[in-house]
Amino acid sequence: MAIYIEVTNTCVGKGKIYPLLGRRGKAVSVPQYKMILKNNSGSTRNFSVTRDTMDTIKGNLAGDRECPPNKSKIPYIGISRRGGLKGFRIELSEPGIPKQGEAHGIRGLGKSIRYNMQIHLGPAKSEGCILLKGWHRGRDAFEQTILRLIKEDKKHQQACPDKIYVVIKKR
Repeated sequence: MAIYIEVTNTCVGKGKIYPLLGRRGKAVSVPQYKMILKNNSGSTRNFSVTRDTMDTIKGNLAGDRECPPNKSKIPYIGISRRGGLKGFRIELSEPGIPKQGEAHGIRGLGKSIRYNMQIHLGPAKSEGCILLKGWHRGRDAFEQTILRLIKEDKKHQQACPDKIYVVIKKR
């Protein structure tokens, strides 16, 4: 199975998101959810993430804006990315959904295809991505955890240690 990331619907506290890019505008308090990372060797690590967008905060739940839960038994594929202002992040891809340029797409249980959906540093303005708590430190801890889990699986000769699978639970 490789590395398995599960974004749960278990609330573990409060976080914040911003209405404007660049962490500008008045921060809004939102629920934080538990995100679990696991590998085939049996190691696990928990992180806190936010899942809300400004649309969902304003009550526009029909806007299909947040990262959609994946279809039952079909996890998203996680693709590690680096560079730019976000640095390390995991972009989500769904088998059967065509790319749009370089951006991978997902639909899951959503109404429309969403492109460039990622797990990346937060707090920030969210357009549906999963945001890690702790800004650069949170992102760096997430990256180091992924690398450590992969290294551990390689050491134990587990199958496909570099593959990343992501499950987004329905809220």
